[in-house]
Amino acid sequence: MLNGKTMQSIMKIGLISGDQQYANDFRLILNVCNGYSFQGAVNVDQVDWMNMIFKNSDVVIIDLDSVNYKSLYRYLQSDDINIIGVGGNAGLLDDYLEFGIISYQGNKYAYKDILDMITFPDSNSVFKHLVNKSHQVAFAIDSDLTLRELEVLKELGRSLSYNQIANKLFISKETVKTHLENIYSKLEVKSRFNAVEKARNIGIM
Repeated sequence: MLNGKTMQSIMKIGLISGDQQYANDFRLILNVCNGYSFQGAVNVDQVDWMNMIFKNSDVVIIDLDSVNYKSLYRYLQSDDINIIGVGGNAGLLDDYLEFGIISYQGNKYAYKDILDMITFPDSNSVFKHLVNKSHQVAFAIDSDLTLRELEVLKELGRSLSYNQIANKLFISKETVKTHLENIYSKLEVKSRFNAVEKARNIGIM
């Protein structure tokens, strides 16, 4: 439940979802944004892992499109974790509130809004969409960069070689080069140094 907890330097995020593609996308987004640590994604039938997610996370996001929230009742009563429901049916807001889901975003693919809700918890309003916008997340999600390009950009900032990036991301060296060409074009820069510098200046690295 939302408790107005002050944001830590690294916010630990867990996801409960039966949608593997959604879980992968969310992991990629958190990996390219500073200030977040992805604790993992589990389904409701993975009891041991789910216990770990709720124990180790500051915020737990529940994918209401693929998870029966009523089966999570005992977890949702915690005052130590911020619970955010995404997707689902806006007509069930009263039910969500009753079961301990205080923050809600109807579009589970509105990643920027979800991250805003994580970064700026509002303990005084139920189901209020916050107007404060994180510039870092807004640029990362609203730009033309793909999730994979954002991930490559982050590794670029760690001074890894093309081969090292390829090995870490399990892609070919040529694919890395293609991603970098796209990154340079979209960021309007000419080199990896300038790409990293611009990314850091705008706060996405």
